[in-house]
Amino acid sequence: MKHFNPDFEEGTIVKGKITRVERFGAFLEFQTGITGLIHSTEITWTVPPPDPVEFFKIGDTHKAMIVAFDPVNQKVSLSLKRLSEDPWHNIEEKYPVGSRHLGDVSQLMPYGMLVELEEGVIGIIKLSDLSWSSQFSHPGEYKSEGDLIEVIIADIDIENRKISLGHRQIKEKY
Repeated sequence: MKHFNPDFEEGTIVKGKITRVERFGAFLEFQTGITGLIHSTEITWTVPPPDPVEFFKIGDTHKAMIVAFDPVNQKVSLSLKRLSEDPWHNIEEKYPVGSRHLGDVSQLMPYGMLVELEEGVIGIIKLSDLSWSSQFSHPGEYKSEGDLIEVIIADIDIENRKISLGHRQIKEKY
């Protein structure tokens, strides 16, 4: 059995190849015989996280950060997303309440639409906040997924990582 390098510790950046992909994550071999798990929630800052089966391919090379290291049980937890800054860090400074932004419609739902302001930062526009003058039974009557939309930041819930957006507030009420 391969012995773990005592130099491995949390925060160490390793590079390796994907050896196995499962729905819950992917395994990265970063030293001969030593593999760590990149859980699906540690791939990117986006919510919901990407499907590991679609994100990874066996043989792909990736850098990852060791986030947990258990030499006794020979388990290593790895993260790709922690190699970049959390987009929610200083969110209120980047997206102050009342500020205007352009975002991509990422998902339409019966009650509204999700708008991606940047990778890992998605807000919601409720159906009632699309227009002052028109009523829609579904947001697809107004926009399609992939469309750009101008929004105003209505509220930020940092603890739950939620941003409420408005579109009708861009225009004066009639």
